[in-house]
Amino acid sequence: MIGKTVSHYRILEKLGEGGMGVVYKAKDTKLRRIVALKFLPPELTRNAEAKKRFSQEAQAASALDHPNVCTIHEIEETEPAPGEPGGQTFIAMACYEGRTLKEMISRRPLKIELAVNIAIQIADGLHEAHEKRIVHRDMKSANIMITEKERVKIMDFGLAKLISRTKLTKTGTTLGTVEYMSPEQLHGDKVDHRTDIWSLGVILYEMITGQLPFKGDYDQAVAYSIMNEEPEPVSGLRTGVPLELERIINRALAKDRKDRYQHADDLLSELNRLKKESDSVKMAIPETVPKRKRMIVLPLIFLSMIALVIAGYLIIKQSLTDKGNLPGPEWENSIAVLPFADLSPAKDQEYFCDGMTDQIISNLAKLPQLKVISRTSVMRFKNTDKSLLEIGKELHVKHILEGSIQKLGNRIRVIAQLIATENDFHLWTESYDREYKELFDVQDDVSQAIANNLLSTLSLDEMTKIKTDRPENIENYDRFMQAKGFHLKFVETGNPDYLHDAIHLLTEILKMEPDYLSANVILADAYNSYYNHFAKTDEEKRRYMQLQKHYFDIAFRLNPESKDVLFVKMMISLSEKIYGLLPKCKV
Repeated sequence: MIGKTVSHYRILEKLGEGGMGVVYKAKDTKLRRIVALKFLPPELTRNAEAKKRFSQEAQAASALDHPNVCTIHEIEETEPAPGEPGGQTFIAMACYEGRTLKEMISRRPLKIELAVNIAIQIADGLHEAHEKRIVHRDMKSANIMITEKERVKIMDFGLAKLISRTKLTKTGTTLGTVEYMSPEQLHGDKVDHRTDIWSLGVILYEMITGQLPFKGDYDQAVAYSIMNEEPEPVSGLRTGVPLELERIINRALAKDRKDRYQHADDLLSELNRLKKESDSVKMAIPETVPKRKRMIVLPLIFLSMIALVIAGYLIIKQSLTDKGNLPGPEWENSIAVLPFADLSPAKDQEYFCDGMTDQIISNLAKLPQLKVISRTSVMRFKNTDKSLLEIGKELHVKHILEGSIQKLGNRIRVIAQLIATENDFHLWTESYDREYKELFDVQDDVSQAIANNLLSTLSLDEMTKIKTDRPENIENYDRFMQAKGFHLKFVETGNPDYLHDAIHLLTEILKMEPDYLSANVILADAYNSYYNHFAKTDEEKRRYMQLQKHYFDIAFRLNPESKDVLFVKMMISLSEKIYGLLPKCKV
């Protein structure tokens, strides 16, 4: 088939083969795009009635317009071979660069955060399908594609139902994959959307433990296990699994479908709630680390946590010393800056909005007489439904700043409003319609307006102190915000790809502006992450430590009193004490 043209598709290479057919990568010569062609086994569409039913199923699946469902372009048939009554049916669908979830799990169990994120996307796609009365019936990790950007794509909607309507199962071919089949499927009962929920439970169990919940040497043994046995608890196979996650898996795998989640959005809601509750802390230590290495990893994590506590304590202590009293729930000069909302038409400025939030927090935190809630604490209220009164009570603040950003070409529109949490009274509101190059002025104007409203007077020194650390080139600031977003993504997920992207962007920025303080600080911290998590040899550790110290020395020279710089200094000292590879930092 390679090199041949079928209809208006030129076959480029074979991607895979399974019980549902053979898949090829092809070039659509009409629309000049790369697609995947799945050629179905002839027995699936041999008779006209079966072929008609399949077309109806595929058409229904093609109507699914969801980012987590594989896009189906069309269904066609090849020219019949001599002596054959008809050609071979194939589906043209979107082609994604990535790998199947099965391939990912085959290497090792996934990080818990990643597994939950993948499960959320699968549940979201299933919810969309079930709303349109489409049931997959053959959900399994091999039918889940994970793109290079960690986007989930559910494959093969519509095919399993076709098999169930043919006589294929009577000739010894099993409908679906036994390990993922629900008890009602094995019974031969009529199935509904809850069978997909069972299969997702199996997939989630597989992602967390690296093995299937029900096993056997042959299909009948697996089927018996599904019908009569309970799987080994995930907490018995892996330590550090949140109890809530184990409960979610157990409910999805309830043998009686009445005891399962009744709808995919119920499961989705609980997964999202678990994710939100766990965003501010690491959910578990990856159990893929060999036991002999945990003696190194665990002390490092423990000491890092101690360092974070000490750093926070010292910073707060210094602020209290300057102020002369303790911050508490009744401290009038307290504020939380909520994440700015992205109102851009394409909704593609999340990193920009988060950067705006982070910068204003950073500016205001330079004033010791003002209590400012940290970025980590406020980010959990992103897209929340809670009222400002509820948020104020949870964070113990008297004031909240909320706003939105709309970026259109070279212009930005920023709306900000300061609100008193106890009575929802708007103390100050302003709209800024500026050119993008004036962004720094907007950040400084907002910061100064907040300070003026909450504090009686600001000295000239204080007004200078809260100004944004700005690069010479506005394009570099855009790159910096992207890099900072990648770095935060790495902190949240542990995915080294995000760290690579952050370091690449920061290095490019510093080639043009070597004295950009914030870029030097984050790059030093990024190399610290490499040093602590990915360096395998003493030579690699030495190299990453030298890079870390190089960028830290620059940052220290630029502003030795910066709290961010002092934090990185502490982390360098901690790393040296643990590994003892380099002399003490000369700062």
